Amino acid sequence: MKITIPSGFVEAIGKEIDILAHEALAEMATTQIALIQIRAEKGIGLDDAPMPAYSAAYARIKAKAGRSAAERNLTWSGSMLRAIVVDRVARDENGLFAEIKFATQEQAQIAAYNQGIAPWFGVSPSDQKTLTRVAMRRLEEVAATLNR
Repeated sequence: MKITIPSGFVEAIGKEIDILAHEALAEMATTQIALIQIRAEKGIGLDDAPMPAYSAAYARIKAKAGRSAAERNLTWSGSMLRAIVVDRVARDENGLFAEIKFATQEQAQIAAYNQGIAPWFGVSPSDQKTLTRVAMRRLEEVAATLNR
């Protein structure tokens, strides 16, 4: 008895898996942006705990402008949080990766300043759990594709 794999089968499956992996990583990066935005708007930092309060002087300025100063939520105008984008999904010698960045240098500088005061930009422990669920769902989709 001879069992064979048709010519090109492994390559075709490999290409399909690579496409699915790129799509999964792009979804994870987009999900991470939403998670960062939601956490920041709620005043939750990178450690999944509330960020420290604004300084008294800044809280007065923010309150005078009609903005909530009750929690550090990084949303004076919302421009910084809206400027977070997926820069690219690519492959290097270590495998696939996604890069998330700020659309403008100005927003990147504001974000870096805020990051120095209270870390907020990155993957928190609760974010990691959500990203793992997204990845697992995508792996199940790949397995289903291979079983067809």
